[in-house]
Amino acid sequence: MTSANNKKLFSYPLVDILKTICTILIVGSHSLPLLPSKTFNLIYGQWLFRFCVPVFFISSGFFFSKMSKKKRRKYIKRVFVLYMVSTIIYIPFVINSISTVPDIEGIKQIVKYFIFGYGHLWYLCALFFSLLIWYFLSNNDSFKKIDDSIVLFTAICTLFFGAFFDEYYHMTDIHLISRIGTILDEYGSTRSAIFMGLPLLCIGRYIERHKTSNKIKIRQALIITILTSCASLAEMIFIVRHVSNNYMPTCDITFFNWIPAVMLFVVSLKVPCSIENIHMRYLRKTADIVYIIHPLVISLLNKFLMNIKYMQRFILVLIISYSASFLVISFFRLRHIQKDS
Repeated sequence: MTSANNKKLFSYPLVDILKTICTILIVGSHSLPLLPSKTFNLIYGQWLFRFCVPVFFISSGFFFSKMSKKKRRKYIKRVFVLYMVSTIIYIPFVINSISTVPDIEGIKQIVKYFIFGYGHLWYLCALFFSLLIWYFLSNNDSFKKIDDSIVLFTAICTLFFGAFFDEYYHMTDIHLISRIGTILDEYGSTRSAIFMGLPLLCIGRYIERHKTSNKIKIRQALIITILTSCASLAEMIFIVRHVSNNYMPTCDITFFNWIPAVMLFVVSLKVPCSIENIHMRYLRKTADIVYIIHPLVISLLNKFLMNIKYMQRFILVLIISYSASFLVISFFRLRHIQKDS
């Protein structure tokens, strides 16, 4: 396969645009409150952006399925390096978070942060372990014999299991269920590689292997997106109203909030786009860096510009994060050019 054909194989400009929108929405979620309205902030933080992280997992599963074994190893290594560099950046935050706990508990917390990820870095950690599990399974002869429909069904069941033990278990008084939920919360919750990352990767894999985007019409996908988004909103309202008063739910994964991500990803594969791939590469790279550094930017703004808040702070976080990411990309690009010359 020629280099041009290989680039075309991985060129889906609208997917990059969708992921950029998701990145901006995620930055907004970490910049809350965006408005003085508690209702708006609740809907945004517990519902509006919740399809975004599933989009990233599904996309990774889709493209990982296209890769050769060599490219898969390279991609896993890249995610690992990205995660380790990001973790090093946030070590001062980790140290600060354990400064008031006993030494033994502090050590446990540090180990937990490295295994499950600090704050937003849980995504990179979950992605790494999900890809690693997939890589080893894909080289297993027994796994290769399992029908894709069974893999898909298992993935969806795992997502439902994760959704139940993310929030719903708080509504029960059954000791065993409460105990399982408490253990899962203690070790990274269901927002993890097993209960969220790997199942969504498998859905992306199924979309690629079975050309699902060719079988679903755009209109159908959008209708499903709207219906499941409404169901997800109703589900979020139900959860918020029925959990204990002293507990604030996060709704990281629910029964419905990942389905719009699947449909929007399918639509992004189907809609033609004439934007050149070179521009999309910049978009992909800036999105990665923005995702990593934006909590650091938020923290600095909270410390030095305390009077800036709401939407103004969100916009400033975006401007600084994207400017910094552009400078980082330009720096490494310049070094690459100098090295080649």
